[in-house]
Amino acid sequence: GMNKYLATYWAHKGVRVNCLIPGAVLNKQSSGLVKNISYRVPLGRLAERHEYREVLAFLASDASSYMTGQEIIMDGGRSIW
Repeated sequence: GMNKYLATYWAHKGVRVNCLIPGAVLNKQSSGLVKNISYRVPLGRLAERHEYREVLAFLASDASSYMTGQEIIMDGGRSIW
């Protein structure tokens, strides 16, 4: 809700407010935890940190200049279950 509220509140000033919703990111977790989470993700794995770079660059660039109040979910499909 806050994302949409801020997007409408600041739109008249030309400020864009969007949100990246990441899934679990692989970062030295125990193998048991990685296996447990991977089982719950349709893609069957955690994200690598580099996989978010391009979407963040897109959100910060003029390529998303007509986009505000949006949520980009990158969670390997976990939220669709």
